[in-house]
Amino acid sequence: MNRKNRKRQLSRDNLRAVGFDFIEFLAERERRDITDRSILKNIYNEEFRNRDGVRDPNFSSVLFALKNCSKACITTSGHAYSNTNAEYRSELAALLGLEEPFRPKRLETYEPARCTIDEGVPPESFAQNFLKFVVPLDNYTRPSYISDLAKVLKGSRSIPKLQEQKSLLESDLGFHNYIERFDLLLYLEEDQMRLDIKGYNKDDVSMVKDHENKQLLVLEVSSIHSEDS
Repeated sequence: MNRKNRKRQLSRDNLRAVGFDFIEFLAERERRDITDRSILKNIYNEEFRNRDGVRDPNFSSVLFALKNCSKACITTSGHAYSNTNAEYRSELAALLGLEEPFRPKRLETYEPARCTIDEGVPPESFAQNFLKFVVPLDNYTRPSYISDLAKVLKGSRSIPKLQEQKSLLESDLGFHNYIERFDLLLYLEEDQMRLDIKGYNKDDVSMVKDHENKQLLVLEVSSIHSEDS
């Protein structure tokens, strides 16, 4: 077999031929009596497989092809004997021979035994869930210094005792100051909303009837922008 011109995907006969070449390779080096599989594999991979720049198939493929071959065509150097079949027997051939006849596993096609299924008792419907989901909320009283802190942040006042809170709000956000910082921000937001609502306080303002619906009274308040404006 011309190894350099052979196809990449080898047939079983080609794999078997590689195996016989390996057996001859061992005989030429007086190592045909080796029967240990791991030693044979090392010799095959390290000395035989890439011996002339052409990579032979892996050892397992060659071994499988030889295991499924009980006869081999014998040739001698310079002479070929056609139509001469002989059983190739050696310690290596015995090692690679079949241990027992191949018996394909049959798939069982029988039907499973009859059985009964107990449906059991279904769980209660989620629609009949009588649990009450109640999350109690604590009372959070706005600190008395929040209004002064807002003025300090705007720069209109300077209060030394609020310097710690001011530094906290101006520092980088991190795991160590997350809770305290957002507490202050929420209190400041609440205080600003309280001031904004007070801006709409009006004294002595008259209400007039709505032109489209006489049952309604209209109060004009400046600085209020609707969603449509």
